[in-house]
Amino acid sequence: MKTWTDEARDHVRLILQAILSDASPQKLMRTLRREADDIILPDGARVRVAGRAVRCIAVGKAAGGMAAHAQPWGPFTEALVIAPHEVDIPGFDAIVAGHPLPDPASFVAGARMLALARATRPEDLLILLLSGGASALAEATPIPLDDIRRLHQMLLHASANIAEVNTVRRHLSNLKGGGLALACKGEILVIAISDVEPDDIASLGSG
Repeated sequence: MKTWTDEARDHVRLILQAILSDASPQKLMRTLRREADDIILPDGARVRVAGRAVRCIAVGKAAGGMAAHAQPWGPFTEALVIAPHEVDIPGFDAIVAGHPLPDPASFVAGARMLALARATRPEDLLILLLSGGASALAEATPIPLDDIRRLHQMLLHASANIAEVNTVRRHLSNLKGGGLALACKGEILVIAISDVEPDDIASLGSG
């Protein structure tokens, strides 16, 4: 026989399951699809993929799930997934990088992202699948790794809010603060999952 604590536990479990389901990367990605020559966005807008070089970068804690859903949109000219854990997506190169602190693989990931962006010509398309955690997972800066790690540790333990933290990160990075967009000459389609209140997209990946 269930007690009131058992029933309360069941209710809490259902609430948590509903929250996790509502926030899942798969739910967002199911609102997009490829139809013939185009990717169809949730608002009905169409982005042409047929007949052009298309590169895809997925970076963040949800990168694996987002890349897996986007994989059928290919074939891609180049595709890269950067995550804090092992992922295996057909057609995607994978880099496992550091989080919450950057590591040597984060620098490799940042260089690869910039290389893909620079290879994107005016007639090409770059798809960026972005989620929380990208700031640590990918970095491109002339500052040594040990110094960047110390900076990240200081920021993580400081009382600064996320906007203030990202301001510091942007000024020290060639990738953040619009650096990736500046390196790309073609069209960019950004699909983002925000873990920053109140859905401040500019804070994801430190911009």
